[in-house]
Parts: sequence; structure tokens; C-alpha cells
Amino acid sequence: VATLGRIADQTLADWEWVFGVNFWGVLHGIRAFLPKLQSAGRPAHIVNTASLAGLVDGPMLAPYFVSKHAVVSLSECLDLELQAESSPIGVSVLCPGFVRTSIMDSSRNRSGGPSEAEQLQRSGASQLDQLMRFGITTGMDPSEVADKVFSAVCHGRFWVLPHDGSGERVRSVAARSYGDQNPELTPIAQQAGIAEPGPSPVGAGAATRSGQ
Repeated sequence: VATLGRIADQTLADWEWVFGVNFWGVLHGIRAFLPKLQSAGRPAHIVNTASLAGLVDGPMLAPYFVSKHAVVSLSECLDLELQAESSPIGVSVLCPGFVRTSIMDSSRNRSGGPSEAEQLQRSGASQLDQLMRFGITTGMDPSEVADKVFSAVCHGRFWVLPHDGSGERVRSVAARSYGDQNPELTPIAQQAGIAEPGPSPVGAGAATRSGQ
């Protein structure tokens, strides 16, 4: 699930709801099933659904991005622990881009907190909502994602990035961190009218402070 708006506009109820589903749902699943899989003593596999948003960042969807980063980290920690135990249980983390789902209508399942209409009144939220809906409408079919997840499980792959170009985007983000470069606004943020392209004053100041 996701909520729209700048961090300054997102409520604690927004954060709690998004984390309650996106992160705690995954953690509860692990806590419920892992002991049973371990007691069975047979090869098994856990697939946690994160998102490409768990490997990159962007404005206006902070609770979503942060919760998905948490799922990626949780999955990697679990995989490393199981490796250390020589466990027959494998782990994969699914990090898709746009998929044809109903995520933009997820507020229909929410009780309390800002409604979808109220969220759209926040600065920049309406433009991003339209762009996100277009991306999801034209996104990957869920059955295709499922096929790629199944293949990853069969081959024991941890990372499942089903969309072409996802790896390049993640590598570009990593390259900026290795190169001590400041974060950059994504094209989708510029297309949504959230910000104009070009370097921000904060980025310029930070570069000056680091002597670049």
C-alpha cells in the first residue's frame, strides 16, 4: 500500500498504516512460517515482496520507499542467517517496477487516516497520482512477474528484479554513493511536475562543502 505527499504532509497514521502492511505483514509472515519450515527439515523457500522502491528512492512516497527498503534489509538479514546455519531454506526478495495491480486504490481498505481524496489535495500529489496510474496501467502483467519469481526460486536466486533496466537503475544509484555524489531527482518526479530538472541549491551547497 502507499500514501501520497511530502514527508512534511504525511501523517503518523500514514506511516503506521503503510508500515503495518508493507513491513509488518512480511515480518509476521516470516514469524508464522519460518519455525514450521525449520521443524520440517526439508528444502523450502521464502519469497518476500519488496519493490524496486526498496533499492532506490524518490519524493512524495516516503513511507512506501522506506517500508520497502526495510523489507529488502529484512530479507537479506534472514538469508544470511539461514546461510550461517547451513539451512535448506532459501530466500528471495521480489523488487518489481510497475505491475498491473490496484495499489493506487489501496486506501479503500484503510479505516481512519487521510482519505485518498484528502491525500490528493496535498501539494504535487495529484500529478504524481496520474503518472503512477498510467505507469501501473501499462505495467507488467502479474502472471509474468509470477513466472520470473518461480524461475528465481528454482535457481536459488536471492534478487528478483523482473523489469528490464532495473539493474542499471540500481547500479546508477550505487555509483553515485560510491562517487560521493548527492541524490538526484528521478525523471518521474520531474514528469509529475514535482520539481524542475537541474541541480538543487542543497546539492550545490553540499558539493561545495565537500570540496567538489
